[in-house]
Amino acid sequence: MTDEPATKHVPGASRRKFLKGSAALGAGVIAAGTARAEGPDPLITEVQDWANAFGDAVDAAPYGTPIHFESHVVRRNVEWLTESPVSSINFTPIHALEGTITPQGCAFERHHSGAIELSKSDYRLMI
Repeated sequence: MTDEPATKHVPGASRRKFLKGSAALGAGVIAAGTARAEGPDPLITEVQDWANAFGDAVDAAPYGTPIHFESHVVRRNVEWLTESPVSSINFTPIHALEGTITPQGCAFERHHSGAIELSKSDYRLMI
């Protein structure tokens, strides 16, 4: 027989760490249960009104130019390219730009069912 104790001390393990870990786990379980009890967000789970119709065509808003000297710098629709402007593209007027920075409102666009207007409060990112 040996005189060694029945249990060995494991470095870094203590009752205090065990209790803290257990409390954190319990809090996580309670928080998850509370979040689940609220139910799913209807803006994610239900079909919204804006999803039942086409949005604006690509040439609906060519770009609000900041000054009248640049009124010719707008996105142009290519009418012969697709059957409908709701599912079409329009192009950046590169020939009319000066410098290397494209204004945000003149960037290339591609729409598959039009562009919708969606309130920031109604936007949801579902992963």
